Amino acid sequence: MLTIPLQQIAAIIAAARDCEVEEKALARADRKSGAERRDRESDATPEADRLLDLVADLTSTELNELVALAWMGRGDFEPEAFPAALQQATKIISTHPAEYVARLPGLADYLRSALTSLGYRVESIREPD
Repeated sequence: MLTIPLQQIAAIIAAARDCEVEEKALARADRKSGAERRDRESDATPEADRLLDLVADLTSTELNELVALAWMGRGDFEPEAFPAALQQATKIISTHPAEYVARLPGLADYLRSALTSLGYRVESIREPD
């Protein structure tokens, strides 16, 4: 069903988790210093760059699948509507689709949820260290 390898999705999930941890640390530092909340799109951090690199390396077909999975995991589509989600993902007109996906809050949870709802054993997907 999916052309994107599960290990590649696992690497993206791990990178998204690392990015979330990094963002939380930055937010705590901002609160301590009294600085205003950081804008995720303007902050280039090592973890955010790594996640963006992983997503940008996907083929257009794999990127469309990742978008459809994220939407499904977010609750926009039911598992049986995955083909419709995929079709809609292919119609997105964006000059930066990789950035859209990499900056999607909750990406790691959405991907895990979507894979589970499609019947994949998420426990067996090892997230790289």
